[in-house]
Amino acid sequence: MSKDTAKELNLDPDLVEAVCSFYWDELHKLISELKTPVIRVKKLGFFRVKSWMLKRALEKYTRMLPPLPESFQKHARYKDMEEKIEKVQGMIDFFEKQAIDKKQHKLKRNGLNNQNLEKQG
Repeated sequence: MSKDTAKELNLDPDLVEAVCSFYWDELHKLISELKTPVIRVKKLGFFRVKSWMLKRALEKYTRMLPPLPESFQKHARYKDMEEKIEKVQGMIDFFEKQAIDKKQHKLKRNGLNNQNLEKQG
């Protein structure tokens, strides 16, 4: 794909490949850092974090979390894993809250619709 694009734009194929790689690496970094549940990319659409994948990741990171290290050298690894767990848990909490809000909104909307139908009938 990048070769065709380079040819079409009359650019060096290596340059086009480097730009594409940089762009996708940045996108991957944004997704893996879990700063936001949805990332919008112009002309490509939305990339969403999958809630079921978060639960798997939480289980995996929890299993990988070593016991509290006694040495300072191992403390950095422990702290990194702990931060990953916090990020994943925060995103899971976000999705759970969003699901509750959607359910409440739907119930409220349906309740209002039922009341309107009863008044009309």
